[in-house]
Amino acid sequence: PGNYILKVKAANNEGVWSNNIREIKFSIAPPYWQTWWFRFFVLMLIALTVYFIFRLRIRIVKREEKLKSNYQKKISELETKALRAQMNPHFIFNCLNSINSFILRNDTDVASEYLTKFSRLIRLVLDNSRTSVISLSSELECLKLFIEMEEMRFADKFEYSIHVNEKINAETIKVPPLILQPYVENSIWHGLLHKNEKGKLKIEISEQIGYIICVIEDNGIGREAAREVKSKSSGHRKSHGMGITSQRVIEWNQDNEAAINISDLKDENENAIGTRVEIKLKIHSEN
Repeated sequence: PGNYILKVKAANNEGVWSNNIREIKFSIAPPYWQTWWFRFFVLMLIALTVYFIFRLRIRIVKREEKLKSNYQKKISELETKALRAQMNPHFIFNCLNSINSFILRNDTDVASEYLTKFSRLIRLVLDNSRTSVISLSSELECLKLFIEMEEMRFADKFEYSIHVNEKINAETIKVPPLILQPYVENSIWHGLLHKNEKGKLKIEISEQIGYIICVIEDNGIGREAAREVKSKSSGHRKSHGMGITSQRVIEWNQDNEAAINISDLKDENENAIGTRVEIKLKIHSEN
């Protein structure tokens, strides 16, 4: 491609050339991919492509950050609701009444022990509420204090046991704070306290692949009888603890799989002999 000049002159049969020279000017156009407008168009197309990819990437990053922020906000709200639902004024009021009752009965030693446990429990709950995860050992320590206080408050109504599989390192495994307490509280208040004889509360922690399994089992009156007792009570309160905890478990496991299974225990005659709660928590460790 380019501009050209073709010069022509003639000769006769004797080989004599003419003095006149004719010129023909012509141009050969370049192919379209070598034109300036095509190159400009390609450059603009590349620039626009890079720009839109950049904008798309920024939009994706912002959306991911927004989702992450919403997730963290939801977790924070659940933790706050859980703290309010589990360490509620109703429980604290009952504890203070129990201390007052021990003092009025001149059981100063028992009152002192109960008050010590109460202060330790409050301190643990407040310490654990400052973080979204705690060690399994801290969770069990808090749970043990709560059960011991209920055991002292309702003398001779039940006994308990906590067993952790020897393969589990409770110091490194992380769990959400106060994740087991609502179910233990429900077993005590709605199952064991309504028995005529002394009840039993059993808590077992075992491990599956990638999960720890927490089983809370009691030999109380069962869920159906508990609902009947609750419906006849004029001063019963609505508890949100287990509903909130169920949502917290879903958020912790990061899936919607049913990780909490509640079943009724029955004898050979289909009579209720207790309740079994199985909670499946994904393992999060320091490592």
